[in-house]
Amino acid sequence: MDNQIELHGNVTTMNLDSVLFNNIVSSNYFKELYGLKTYHEVLEEAKKRALYVGPYVPGQVKVPSSAFVILYKLFTLRLTMRQMNGLISHTHSQVRALGFLYLRLVSDPKFLYDWYEPYIEDDDVIVIYQKQPPVLTRDFLRRLLKDHKFEDTYFVRIPIPIQKDILQRIDDHDQYMVSHYGDPKPALRDDRDRDRDRGVDRDRDRE
Repeated sequence: MDNQIELHGNVTTMNLDSVLFNNIVSSNYFKELYGLKTYHEVLEEAKKRALYVGPYVPGQVKVPSSAFVILYKLFTLRLTMRQMNGLISHTHSQVRALGFLYLRLVSDPKFLYDWYEPYIEDDDVIVIYQKQPPVLTRDFLRRLLKDHKFEDTYFVRIPIPIQKDILQRIDDHDQYMVSHYGDPKPALRDDRDRDRDRGVDRDRDRE
């Protein structure tokens, strides 16, 4: 059987701040997800409901977003290494974002950059909130690696020695890219381009 991802920190709350955690587990939507028992079922739900990955519903005081409720549901399944690889390489960029958030919240910080590194130049777009401009995956990942504040919530801080190493690795990577390829900063691609490049389905979300 594939190994579960080793969890770091609070194995009950997913290291979410107390307000967000309590609002997730008491929400009607989380109760609706009780019937979903498998990784694949939750992925299908994410494709339909995770339209943005900000933590709260805009304009509603402390109502958790569908994405963060689904994120916590995924956490209760205790994802395996293989499932996580399927999640972060999924063809649906919002689903991939959930995987990156999962890793930022509960994976061992020592290995966080290693998880993110294959996607550190990815230019798929992620919607954080629908009234905000979408962001490139590479910028989303840099934000998760550099900041502990994410919109209206806070993540556990990455330990300082590990944070310094991550920042150095990002800087080394960026300098290499500039020296070899320049700094094109391509514009956001449309869905047709992403579908063409990524293929119809990589079938990498299999258990």
